[in-house]
Amino acid sequence: MRRRLGADSGVVRWATFDCYGTLIDWNGGIRQEIARVFGEDRADELLQRYHELEPVIQEDGTLSYADVMTEAMRQLGAAEADAPMLAASLPSWPAFPEVRAALDEVRSRGWRLAILSNTDPAFIEASKKRIGVSFEETIVAADISSYKPSHKHWQEFFARTGADPAQHVHVAASLFHDITPANELGIPSVWINRLDETPGPLSQPTRELRELVGLADTLDGIVPLRSESATTSPSGRSKIEMPMTETRIDVQVESTQAPPTGQKHPNTCPGCGSHFRDDELAETLYVCGHCGHHFPMPSHARIAWLTDPGSFVEDAAGVRSGDPLSFFDLRSYGERLAEAELNTGLGEALIIGSGTVDGRPLELAVMDFSFMGGSMGSAVGEKFVRAADAAIERGTPLLAVPSSGGARMQEGIFSLMQLPKTVAAVEDLHDAGLPFFVLMAHPTTAGVLASFASLGDVTIAEPGALIAFTGRRVIEGTTREKLPEDFGKAEQNLRFGHLDAILPRSEQRPYVSRLLKLFGR
Repeated sequence: MRRRLGADSGVVRWATFDCYGTLIDWNGGIRQEIARVFGEDRADELLQRYHELEPVIQEDGTLSYADVMTEAMRQLGAAEADAPMLAASLPSWPAFPEVRAALDEVRSRGWRLAILSNTDPAFIEASKKRIGVSFEETIVAADISSYKPSHKHWQEFFARTGADPAQHVHVAASLFHDITPANELGIPSVWINRLDETPGPLSQPTRELRELVGLADTLDGIVPLRSESATTSPSGRSKIEMPMTETRIDVQVESTQAPPTGQKHPNTCPGCGSHFRDDELAETLYVCGHCGHHFPMPSHARIAWLTDPGSFVEDAAGVRSGDPLSFFDLRSYGERLAEAELNTGLGEALIIGSGTVDGRPLELAVMDFSFMGGSMGSAVGEKFVRAADAAIERGTPLLAVPSSGGARMQEGIFSLMQLPKTVAAVEDLHDAGLPFFVLMAHPTTAGVLASFASLGDVTIAEPGALIAFTGRRVIEGTTREKLPEDFGKAEQNLRFGHLDAILPRSEQRPYVSRLLKLFGR
């Protein structure tokens, strides 16, 4: 007889769900009402416009979701009598056909279920009846006066349940509202990609499914069940002592177990699904030992790998971003900067300084994507210019390692000014007869790509790095055309002549050493 390991094992695993688009056919429900009001011929166009309007209206966290929907319909041009009808139709929207069976299977494996939704209590209760499965916890925007992608839903969830973060997975269909903030919080996620979308660099999920079929196996693969009698093997990995009865254990890939409470959740390879502890990744230069996927590499670790031991001296460590616009979106810019510094231990998204590689001097400017997406604000631009000035003063080449989502929107025009400012700094290097090398890491995009990152005398990249002005999803959503599978990847850029080489991390230091020998003075 099969025995399902579950809540009686002493381990509480939580699966949280967004409701609309994940469990309930949100897209279909909105489109149907838009077609009724505006006509079938305009339905797809206005549905896309609705998706753009709703997050903007939700920035006022005091509005109920019914009011958000009504205001969005008004802005689409609905008559006053028709504007509230979208909200009125929501309780009738159906659940996707596979949802109930999939959630029943998840629950049978011992998972507890919760909903985190951008909606109101009356709506969610009606939708839960459509789903037909009970949930241990439900948190809606009306409870906390906040809409996702704010982190408050997750903060409230942990406060109410006391859940162990290492035993929690979030399941959702929205990259913007759910997967991206889950990544920011370090929460593993399962993306239900019902619309055949492509995630950007900030919204890469732990796992991806087209629907909820197979969700239980996927969740068990991310957070395998641990019993209270778990022991530690000599290698430091968790070892489960199972009773001698037939037991069902579903595992998708060979993996290490989740670390003890308080430590970080394992890094999961998007290439093959293998799990790694931070120390395991550090030993392999943050490269998957199974498939060769290159994980983001912390800036300090990259500098330590590229330079001779003890040779690197950081410059301009005290340069920090200000808040010239007193910018506020869901939170103040000052709060975001403080949080980024706390989470990363960095003062900014760029570290500059001097070091040696096999005894030859080199100036470095290394970006770190973990600090606000590696975005370039006034401090990053200033530090890059100082790195170029130091290279000129010392007569050494400059190596830049960009990894960035682009300009930092919270600084507005001050951020955009850094594009010509950094370009001018590279021109000063060239005027001084000094080489400028660029090593593009994933991702190198937008304003950083459009400025200093594209000006290298020698430009190399890491395998699989995204190198494009903007991502696939934005372009396909604008042009309505399907892009090639390798769009924006380093391999495509090499084929088109935009790069001189693609090098795995293990070969980058020897290559830089050869460049310094060839071009150095």
